[in-house]
Amino acid sequence: MSFAIFEPKHWVSPEAVKRFLPRLAARLSTIKDAGERRKFKVALERLKKVWFTYNKERADRADNLRTFLPGRMWPWCVGPDATLPIETLLDPTLPFYPIENLMWVPGSEDWCAEAALVDKRSRGVWIG
Repeated sequence: MSFAIFEPKHWVSPEAVKRFLPRLAARLSTIKDAGERRKFKVALERLKKVWFTYNKERADRADNLRTFLPGRMWPWCVGPDATLPIETLLDPTLPFYPIENLMWVPGSEDWCAEAALVDKRSRGVWIG
């Protein structure tokens, strides 16, 4: 099993894993052979331990700056009661944060064509 399928930003959802683990636990009761059941239980416990450790480490590595900027830095810069026009927030020249981090740097102004090329080179389909 693999939980960290990573092609440009392709992560298996932690929620999907949380839903999958109880299904594996339910399967344990369907195994009749005691030896096989014991092996399955040990493997399931190891899998849970590995997943929870990995998920915690992944959360610790998360881009906390993306939550820091809108939550703290902007109020510091513009004051608590200030409102920013939407044009300001969407202006690409502002040092805000992207909705999605790019895993590549476009070499031309035609980002769509370059994104399609990146998509063709990756194993997962991330454009659509």
